[in-house]
Amino acid sequence: MTGRVWKFIAAACSIPVLAGCGCSSAGCASVVTVNNLNVTTLNAVGATATLCADGVCDSRVLEKDTVGLMVPVNEGRSAGDVVDTTLRIVRGDTVLVDSRSPAVLSNVTPNGPRCAPVCTSVVLEIRDGKLFPSAPE
Repeated sequence: MTGRVWKFIAAACSIPVLAGCGCSSAGCASVVTVNNLNVTTLNAVGATATLCADGVCDSRVLEKDTVGLMVPVNEGRSAGDVVDTTLRIVRGDTVLVDSRSPAVLSNVTPNGPRCAPVCTSVVLEIRDGKLFPSAPE
């Protein structure tokens, strides 16, 4: 190929959505997630967990193999926005976890920085019964 053709391919690949260069088709969702629940350590098997982010909540009964919870992020939120998150885990009248934490949203680009989709998310974890942002991977 001539140098001119290679320059065209390189230029096209700098705009992956146009050229299809380097992008995969992985999807994502804008969510607040609590990972690494460790339900057994919390003695929370059978307890009800409720995760909320800016008033959007999801409740579920925890099973031994439950590893995480998630709720969608309200539309219109973007990277850098702070969402108010709460996690409450209750078995009967016993409160196992009751924690509130502000969480800063970040952009997630599963197909690379120049590829769609772009989602806005944050991952939290429980340490000593409290919510904290997860350490970056």
